[in-house]
Amino acid sequence: YEYNRIEPGRFPAQEVKDFIAEETNSQSAFLLRGSIVRNTHNRGRMPTAGSRNSLTVETAVPGSDQTYYKLTQKTDAYYPLTSNQRWVTRLRTKFGYGDGFSDTGSLPFYEHYYAGGYHSVRGYEANSLGNSATPTGGFRNDRPFGGNVLAEASAQLIFPVPFAPDSRSMRSSLFFDGGNVFDTARGFDPALGKIRYSAGVSFEWITAIGPLGFSFAEPLNDEAEDDTRRFQFSLGQQF
Repeated sequence: YEYNRIEPGRFPAQEVKDFIAEETNSQSAFLLRGSIVRNTHNRGRMPTAGSRNSLTVETAVPGSDQTYYKLTQKTDAYYPLTSNQRWVTRLRTKFGYGDGFSDTGSLPFYEHYYAGGYHSVRGYEANSLGNSATPTGGFRNDRPFGGNVLAEASAQLIFPVPFAPDSRSMRSSLFFDGGNVFDTARGFDPALGKIRYSAGVSFEWITAIGPLGFSFAEPLNDEAEDDTRRFQFSLGQQF
Protein backbone atom coordinates (compact mmCIF):
# COMPACT_ATOMS: atom_id res chain seq x y z
CA TYR A 1 0.00 0.00 0.00
CA GLU A 2 1.30 3.46 -0.89
CA TYR A 3 0.05 6.91 0.01
CA ASN A 4 1.25 10.05 -1.78
CA ARG A 5 0.54 13.63 -0.84
CA ILE A 6 1.58 16.23 -3.42
CA GLU A 7 2.83 19.59 -2.12
CA PRO A 8 2.95 21.77 -5.26
CA GLY A 9 5.10 24.59 -3.86
CA ARG A 10 4.96 28.23 -4.91
CA PHE A 11 5.39 27.87 -8.68
CA PRO A 12 4.36 24.31 -9.60
CA ALA A 13 4.56 23.01 -13.14
CA GLN A 14 1.36 23.37 -15.14
CA GLU A 15 1.11 19.58 -15.41
CA VAL A 16 1.17 19.28 -11.62
CA LYS A 17 -1.50 21.97 -11.22
CA ASP A 18 -3.71 20.22 -13.77
CA PHE A 19 -3.27 16.86 -12.05
CA ILE A 20 -4.20 18.27 -8.62
CA ALA A 21 -7.22 20.09 -10.06
CA GLU A 22 -8.52 16.88 -11.62
CA GLU A 23 -7.37 14.21 -9.16
CA THR A 24 -6.69 16.11 -5.85
CA ASN A 25 -3.30 16.14 -4.13
CA SER A 26 -3.77 12.94 -2.08
CA GLN A 27 -3.36 9.58 -3.80
CA SER A 28 -3.63 6.06 -2.40
CA ALA A 29 -2.58 2.94 -4.27
CA PHE A 30 -2.63 -0.82 -3.72
CA LEU A 31 0.44 -2.10 -5.55
CA LEU A 32 1.43 -5.48 -6.92
CA ARG A 33 5.08 -5.92 -7.94
CA GLY A 34 6.83 -8.91 -9.43
CA SER A 35 10.19 -9.60 -11.05
CA ILE A 36 11.88 -12.42 -12.89
CA VAL A 37 15.69 -12.42 -12.96
CA ARG A 38 18.25 -14.65 -14.65
CA ASN A 39 21.84 -14.02 -13.56
CA THR A 40 24.88 -15.85 -14.98
CA HIS A 41 27.55 -13.31 -14.01
CA ASN A 42 30.81 -15.02 -13.02
CA ARG A 43 31.08 -12.91 -9.86
CA GLY A 44 29.02 -10.45 -7.86
CA ARG A 45 31.34 -7.45 -8.18
CA MET A 46 32.85 -6.28 -11.45
CA PRO A 47 31.99 -9.39 -13.47
CA THR A 48 33.86 -10.20 -16.68
CA ALA A 49 31.54 -12.84 -18.18
CA GLY A 50 27.89 -13.78 -18.18
CA SER A 51 24.72 -11.73 -18.20
CA ARG A 52 21.94 -10.51 -15.95
CA ASN A 53 18.45 -10.13 -17.41
CA SER A 54 15.41 -8.93 -15.51
CA LEU A 55 11.79 -8.02 -16.15
CA THR A 56 9.82 -6.14 -13.51
CA VAL A 57 6.06 -5.56 -13.54
CA GLU A 58 4.32 -3.11 -11.24
CA THR A 59 0.62 -2.30 -11.21
CA ALA A 60 -1.72 -0.24 -9.08
CA VAL A 61 -4.82 -2.45 -8.95
CA PRO A 62 -8.48 -1.42 -9.04
CA GLY A 63 -9.43 0.21 -5.75
CA SER A 64 -6.49 2.60 -6.03
CA ASP A 65 -7.05 6.29 -6.77
CA GLN A 66 -4.86 5.89 -9.86
CA THR A 67 -4.73 2.57 -11.70
CA TYR A 68 -1.63 2.10 -13.83
CA TYR A 69 1.11 -0.36 -14.78
CA LYS A 70 4.85 -0.21 -15.48
CA LEU A 71 7.04 -2.73 -17.33
CA THR A 72 10.83 -2.42 -16.95
CA GLN A 73 13.41 -4.61 -18.68
CA LYS A 74 17.16 -4.58 -17.96
CA THR A 75 20.09 -6.43 -19.53
CA ASP A 76 23.74 -6.31 -18.44
CA ALA A 77 26.00 -8.65 -20.44
CA TYR A 78 29.79 -9.23 -20.47
CA TYR A 79 31.72 -10.88 -23.31
CA PRO A 80 35.43 -11.60 -22.70
CA LEU A 81 37.74 -10.75 -25.60
CA THR A 82 40.84 -12.45 -24.19
CA SER A 83 41.42 -15.73 -22.33
CA ASN A 84 42.48 -13.92 -19.14
CA GLN A 85 39.26 -11.82 -19.29
CA ARG A 86 41.08 -8.53 -18.85
CA TRP A 87 39.67 -7.14 -22.08
CA VAL A 88 35.88 -7.38 -22.03
CA THR A 89 32.95 -5.97 -23.95
CA ARG A 90 29.97 -4.91 -21.86
CA LEU A 91 26.49 -4.27 -23.29
CA ARG A 92 23.77 -2.75 -21.14
CA THR A 93 20.14 -1.91 -21.95
CA LYS A 94 17.15 -0.62 -20.05
CA PHE A 95 13.65 -0.19 -21.44
CA GLY A 96 10.55 0.93 -19.61
CA TYR A 97 6.91 1.60 -20.44
CA GLY A 98 4.01 2.69 -18.28
CA ASP A 99 0.40 3.72 -18.82
CA GLY A 100 -2.90 4.08 -17.04
CA PHE A 101 -5.93 1.80 -17.37
CA SER A 102 -9.55 1.82 -16.30
CA ASP A 103 -10.44 5.43 -15.38
CA THR A 104 -6.83 6.61 -15.31
CA GLY A 105 -5.88 8.27 -18.56
CA SER A 106 -2.10 8.00 -18.31
CA LEU A 107 0.76 7.12 -15.98
CA PRO A 108 0.76 9.55 -13.00
CA PHE A 109 3.61 12.05 -13.27
CA TYR A 110 5.12 10.95 -9.94
CA GLU A 111 5.70 7.47 -11.44
CA HIS A 112 7.62 8.76 -14.47
CA TYR A 113 10.91 7.33 -15.71
CA TYR A 114 13.98 9.59 -15.86
CA ALA A 115 17.25 9.40 -17.80
CA GLY A 116 20.67 10.99 -17.70
CA GLY A 117 23.58 10.63 -15.28
CA TYR A 118 26.34 8.22 -14.32
CA HIS A 119 24.24 5.04 -14.36
CA SER A 120 22.19 6.15 -17.36
CA VAL A 121 23.47 8.39 -20.18
CA ARG A 122 26.76 9.87 -19.03
CA GLY A 123 27.63 13.40 -20.09
CA TYR A 124 24.16 14.66 -19.18
CA GLU A 125 23.01 15.83 -15.75
CA ALA A 126 21.30 13.15 -13.67
CA ASN A 127 17.59 12.74 -14.50
CA SER A 128 17.68 15.74 -16.84
CA LEU A 129 16.82 14.24 -20.24
CA GLY A 130 13.43 14.44 -21.90
CA ASN A 131 11.00 17.31 -22.19
CA SER A 132 10.76 19.81 -19.38
CA ALA A 133 7.73 20.69 -17.30
CA THR A 134 5.57 23.63 -18.41
CA PRO A 135 6.43 26.70 -16.29
CA THR A 136 3.84 28.87 -14.53
CA GLY A 137 3.84 32.21 -12.74
CA GLY A 138 5.78 34.01 -15.46
CA PHE A 139 9.06 32.35 -14.50
CA ARG A 140 11.20 30.26 -16.81
CA ASN A 141 11.34 26.76 -15.41
CA ASP A 142 13.26 24.01 -17.16
CA ARG A 143 12.81 21.29 -14.53
CA PRO A 144 12.84 17.78 -16.04
CA PHE A 145 9.47 16.08 -16.07
CA GLY A 146 10.40 12.56 -17.15
CA GLY A 147 8.03 10.38 -19.13
CA ASN A 148 6.24 7.06 -19.45
CA VAL A 149 8.66 5.61 -22.03
CA LEU A 150 12.35 4.96 -21.33
CA ALA A 151 15.05 3.72 -23.71
CA GLU A 152 18.73 3.39 -22.76
CA ALA A 153 21.68 1.43 -24.11
CA SER A 154 25.42 1.41 -23.50
CA ALA A 155 28.43 -0.33 -25.06
CA GLN A 156 31.74 -0.47 -23.17
CA LEU A 157 35.22 -1.75 -23.86
CA ILE A 158 36.72 -2.70 -20.49
CA PHE A 159 40.52 -2.83 -20.34
CA PRO A 160 43.13 -3.30 -17.59
CA VAL A 161 43.92 -0.28 -15.42
CA PRO A 162 47.45 0.76 -16.53
CA PHE A 163 48.87 1.04 -12.99
CA ALA A 164 47.05 -2.06 -11.63
CA PRO A 165 46.57 -4.50 -14.52
CA ASP A 166 45.83 -7.54 -12.31
CA SER A 167 43.42 -5.87 -9.91
CA ARG A 168 39.91 -7.27 -9.46
CA SER A 169 38.79 -4.13 -7.61
CA MET A 170 39.58 -1.62 -10.38
CA ARG A 171 38.66 -1.32 -14.01
CA SER A 172 38.69 1.28 -16.75
CA SER A 173 36.65 1.46 -19.92
CA LEU A 174 35.75 3.35 -23.05
CA PHE A 175 32.01 3.76 -23.48
CA PHE A 176 29.28 4.87 -25.84
CA ASP A 177 25.91 5.70 -24.23
CA GLY A 178 22.53 6.57 -25.69
CA GLY A 179 19.03 7.12 -24.36
CA ASN A 180 16.13 9.39 -23.51
CA VAL A 181 12.65 9.45 -21.99
CA PHE A 182 9.39 10.35 -23.72
CA ASP A 183 5.98 11.47 -22.48
CA THR A 184 3.34 10.15 -24.87
CA ALA A 185 0.53 11.72 -22.80
CA ARG A 186 1.82 15.15 -23.84
CA GLY A 187 2.49 14.15 -27.44
CA PHE A 188 6.24 13.53 -27.06
CA ASP A 189 6.41 10.15 -28.74
CA PRO A 190 9.57 8.02 -29.07
CA ALA A 191 11.79 8.97 -32.02
CA LEU A 192 15.35 7.93 -32.86
CA GLY A 193 16.19 11.54 -33.66
CA LYS A 194 15.55 12.46 -30.03
CA ILE A 195 17.97 9.91 -28.55
CA ARG A 196 20.94 11.61 -26.86
CA TYR A 197 24.41 10.11 -27.26
CA SER A 198 27.73 10.47 -25.50
CA ALA A 199 31.16 8.83 -25.51
CA GLY A 200 34.00 8.88 -23.01
CA VAL A 201 36.19 7.05 -20.54
CA SER A 202 35.39 5.77 -17.04
CA PHE A 203 37.24 4.42 -14.01
CA GLU A 204 35.66 2.27 -11.30
CA TRP A 205 37.17 1.23 -7.99
CA ILE A 206 35.80 -0.84 -5.09
CA THR A 207 37.18 0.76 -1.93
CA ALA A 208 36.79 0.21 1.80
CA ILE A 209 34.12 2.92 1.94
CA GLY A 210 32.20 1.50 -1.02
CA PRO A 211 32.27 1.48 -4.83
CA LEU A 212 33.54 4.66 -6.52
CA GLY A 213 33.04 5.54 -10.17
CA PHE A 214 34.31 8.42 -12.29
CA SER A 215 33.60 9.25 -15.90
CA PHE A 216 34.50 11.93 -18.43
CA ALA A 217 31.98 12.02 -21.26
CA GLU A 218 31.52 14.16 -24.33
CA PRO A 219 27.87 14.70 -25.36
CA LEU A 220 27.67 14.02 -29.09
CA ASN A 221 24.34 15.56 -30.10
CA ASP A 222 23.19 17.74 -27.22
CA GLU A 223 20.72 20.56 -27.82
CA ALA A 224 20.67 24.05 -26.33
CA GLU A 225 18.10 23.04 -23.72
CA ASP A 226 20.11 20.03 -22.48
CA ASP A 227 21.90 20.16 -19.13
CA THR A 228 25.30 18.60 -19.81
CA ARG A 229 27.92 17.54 -17.29
CA ARG A 230 31.13 16.11 -18.71
CA PHE A 231 32.70 14.94 -15.43
CA GLN A 232 30.56 12.77 -13.15
CA PHE A 233 31.10 10.41 -10.24
CA SER A 234 29.17 7.80 -8.31
CA LEU A 235 29.55 6.66 -4.70
CA GLY A 236 28.04 3.60 -3.08
CA GLN A 237 26.31 1.95 -6.06
CA GLN A 238 27.41 -1.31 -7.66
CA PHE A 239 28.53 -1.19 -11.28
